[in-house]
Amino acid sequence: MPDTTNDDKGIRLPRHVHRKRIKLMKRKQRRQQQQQKDTTNTSTSTLSQPQPQSQAQTEEDTALYLQQKAQWEEKERQYDLINLARKKVIETEKKAREEAMNKWHASLRDLPIPKPHGYLSTSLGSSSSTRQQSTIHKIFISSSPNHTEQHRRKTYRGKFELSKKTI
Repeated sequence: MPDTTNDDKGIRLPRHVHRKRIKLMKRKQRRQQQQQKDTTNTSTSTLSQPQPQSQAQTEEDTALYLQQKAQWEEKERQYDLINLARKKVIETEKKAREEAMNKWHASLRDLPIPKPHGYLSTSLGSSSSTRQQSTIHKIFISSSPNHTEQHRRKTYRGKFELSKKTI
């Protein structure tokens, strides 16, 4: 059994460290022995039993290799074609999506924006005095009954009655 002291300082090792070292040394010895057996077996077998392959066997192997290579290359070409088609489809879908978004944005930009009820807008050719009066602010409506009747919204029936009176 190996020494339980530390080689460098002469200090006694803990039990688990000592057992670990012993275990590793035994494992190393087993591997070295196995490697020596393998090297002796392979060197004797290669020297004593050369295995020459026949000409027909090598030709058959090369033919099989070439056939498999051709199949592999054909599969690779098909895979490349499929990927190319997939990329084209993705690209056309992306372009169509972008065009649809552009059309949608253009139609949104072309829509007229209605002015909110109760707001006045400024005209370009108006003078400064009218511009002050027609700012974009809410209109004050007085509570007098005469004023509300003048600006009351006309209904369909009211328009119909007015048209009857004019005829």
